[in-house]
Amino acid sequence: MSNSIDSIVNKEFFKNIEDIIIMPNSKGGYDIFNKYRLIKSSKDISIYDSSQEKYYRFNYLKNALVWCILDKHFLIVDSKRLQELDITLASLNTTIEHQNKIISKKNKQDKEILRAKIRENIHKRALVIEECQTLELRARILQSKKFDKR
Repeated sequence: MSNSIDSIVNKEFFKNIEDIIIMPNSKGGYDIFNKYRLIKSSKDISIYDSSQEKYYRFNYLKNALVWCILDKHFLIVDSKRLQELDITLASLNTTIEHQNKIISKKNKQDKEILRAKIRENIHKRALVIEECQTLELRARILQSKKFDKR
């Protein structure tokens, strides 16, 4: 019996599955591809590599997961760009929220200026989201290829 199980579930199987597996861990985060540990906090999401020496911070879970896929495939320029976009997106969201809160306290002329700034920031945010979605699509295609091989 043991030999038949060993033949089905061998080291090659585990090597292949670690390329696609995402598992919840005991700290409320995820172990991703047997290479990254993602830990969520109230402020952000931290990603540690398997050596626990390097870590990266993200504001959005989706961006953190996409980053892991891009980094695993050695798309360094794309993964660094996603880090920048994540920071920019969080900053723009905070700025827009703040501007919307203070607009009611402004005089008419200042309101018009602030509305223009809000529109500008909303447009910038849309461009950032679009670029994030492009990187997400690239990561999705890479992962789909992994699933197709299995």
